[in-house]
Amino acid sequence: SVMGLNVWQKDKQGNWLAGSFSGLFVWDRQQGWVTDYFTGEEAEDTAGPPFGKFAVSGYSADFKGKECVVEYYEGTDALVQPGELSTQPMSLWNFALEVHSGRVFIGSVATYVFVFLVGGGCVWCLWTGYRVRKGNK
Repeated sequence: SVMGLNVWQKDKQGNWLAGSFSGLFVWDRQQGWVTDYFTGEEAEDTAGPPFGKFAVSGYSADFKGKECVVEYYEGTDALVQPGELSTQPMSLWNFALEVHSGRVFIGSVATYVFVFLVGGGCVWCLWTGYRVRKGNK
């Protein structure tokens, strides 16, 4: 997928789980095979649209030994949404996306703080990079 990997970790058998918007795959590096996580069939080596049948956006095996696969459109059935969140005007996922992209700050005093912090971080990166490069010559 053009979106890159969303899942990259070893399972209990030592195989790699590789998940993206193209699907979730089990990769056995020792045997050299890749299978589809959902069907167990050999994974097809095809190029095409960035979204597969299952657009995997997350995975965790940390919930009492139970695997939790999160699909982009459907979410997951492994976790139940608290009742307090079901009556909110915006879903928790959408709110997290707004915070992540910085849009939640637009139109408030926090906009200036956000811009100042990000700008300061950029200046710091440029300055330290310049100092490191200057010191290596």
